[in-house]
Amino acid sequence: MPVVVYIRGDDESESLAPSSELSKNMSVVFVEVNYRLGTLGFLSNDVLSKRSYPHTSGNYGLGDIITALKWVSLNIQHFGGHPKKVTLLGSGFGATLVTALTSSRLGKGFYSGIWVSNGAGSFANRTLEQVSVENEKIVKKLFCGPDKERCLINADAEVLTENIPDEWLTSSTSQLPQIGEKEYSWIVVDKHILTHHPVSYWINHASEIDVPMVFGSTEHVEATEKNINLMDWDDRDVFEAHVEEKLGSFNVTLPGLALSFYNTSDNWIDYISMLSDIRTVCPIMNLAEMASANSNKNVYSYIATQTRVGDLGNIADAHSDISAIFGLYEPKNSTEIRFVTNIQKLFYKFVKSGSLPYGNRDVALGYYDVNARVSFKHEPRSTCQFWENANYIVPEYANLD
Repeated sequence: MPVVVYIRGDDESESLAPSSELSKNMSVVFVEVNYRLGTLGFLSNDVLSKRSYPHTSGNYGLGDIITALKWVSLNIQHFGGHPKKVTLLGSGFGATLVTALTSSRLGKGFYSGIWVSNGAGSFANRTLEQVSVENEKIVKKLFCGPDKERCLINADAEVLTENIPDEWLTSSTSQLPQIGEKEYSWIVVDKHILTHHPVSYWINHASEIDVPMVFGSTEHVEATEKNINLMDWDDRDVFEAHVEEKLGSFNVTLPGLALSFYNTSDNWIDYISMLSDIRTVCPIMNLAEMASANSNKNVYSYIATQTRVGDLGNIADAHSDISAIFGLYEPKNSTEIRFVTNIQKLFYKFVKSGSLPYGNRDVALGYYDVNARVSFKHEPRSTCQFWENANYIVPEYANLD
């Protein structure tokens, strides 16, 4: 049977996972990988680099995933799985890591395809040297003194995780962008696990990009409890003032143009549609196009646009596609039932054949719009074109990690 290795995001509920019943119904073997996060999974520092060989540090979480893939390759046949039919499924930060792994030679040969949902649409391309300097903030918070090596090695795990600088935890990408914002990225070009920024790797090693890939997002991925409490969404004036404050930092005409694109009767929907397009939806489509231009295999892109009523409104929330793929989506009407059927048909067809139904068309030709029906859009998404032409906001201000 084909194998799906699931790399969850760092903010996902434990309940968002495949079941044994789903495995039986879909004739697929599921494997879920745990990996280290935060400082334990991604801390880079020159002290740590000097005590290891090769002399590098960071990206330990990526190393965990590679180790798990090696285990799958050696052992999955004992569980009925085919070691040469392994699809990596990543969601959120897990999707970011899966995308990063496409540029790691250490992971080559252990998977036959990738499907990523709501991952990063851009990568910081920071070197080990640059990150080591930034990470001195953590060392200073530990009050290590002159013997940094002993201090870091003996530091309690809880102390390490509690001493992450506040600015690294407070993501600016949860709001509309403005000039001067800074976002911390955990992933580093360490010259061991990652020798290049993913896009740079694709361009310079196109012959090695030899597995089919699917890049997807949900239309309102950036809807969060924090954002819904940001303002009174019944007041259009307050909403417009917020857009002008943020986007006006780029140029004075941008806020008005943006508001003309996102102009429904629901300010909340306008806001999260705008925010999601800038931070995730459009950057992911842009990333998929770059992958396609440098790949030997088909690269696909989709946007899940089916809405469902929840605590954050009637939206296509961040987990709607993955929950439907895992059979955890609880449809309330025939429209939602058809959405679940459609996204599952796409995913499990890809897992079993490396291609998609409904025409098997590469992102170079357009993208799949998935809701109660699956339609292939030949024309670029108009809002994405707008943001790409507006001070290069896309992909410049995309989510990183």
